[in-house]
Amino acid sequence: MALKFYKLSVLMCFIFWGFTSFAAAPIVPAPPATDKVSPEQALKIAEDSKEVKAFLNLNIEDWEDCISQKVEKPCDSGWVTCIEDAWVVKYFLKGSCAPLFDERLGVTLLIDAKNGNIISRFPEVMYFEDQGYCMEDYDCSGSKKDGRCKNFIYIRSEEKDSGSGADCQCQDNKCIKR
Repeated sequence: MALKFYKLSVLMCFIFWGFTSFAAAPIVPAPPATDKVSPEQALKIAEDSKEVKAFLNLNIEDWEDCISQKVEKPCDSGWVTCIEDAWVVKYFLKGSCAPLFDERLGVTLLIDAKNGNIISRFPEVMYFEDQGYCMEDYDCSGSKKDGRCKNFIYIRSEEKDSGSGADCQCQDNKCIKR
């Protein structure tokens, strides 16, 4: 009987003190998320990334007339996953320059529209820093010009060995001869 009385008194204290303490503190809704990153800000964030800087510094002849960029929502861009509150920023080759290189040459960044953080990037900066860097065999091609295996960024279409899939492979993140 004493246990029941104890439980009841604890419950009554909680109800009394709980309600009075909640009544004293007003409920304030969270402020709306108004600090979103604009498309222009997303482009600036991309311009400051290591990947875009490396892409723009490749110094290929007539390069300035080849580069284009765009900012779009992931749901409109063909991005693998439709993500709200994000921007896809792409730097790519346009016009007559595109066929001269691998179709993957460019940079694509997924930027969080709430805080400006880069969520995803392709290719990673290591591809630009090392001609032989790779993550899979598909990244590597043989060069008719110098006989070396290089990643897709550093090999032009005309110098690609016709059997490029067979002569190079990716081993320990390095393009090497088979």
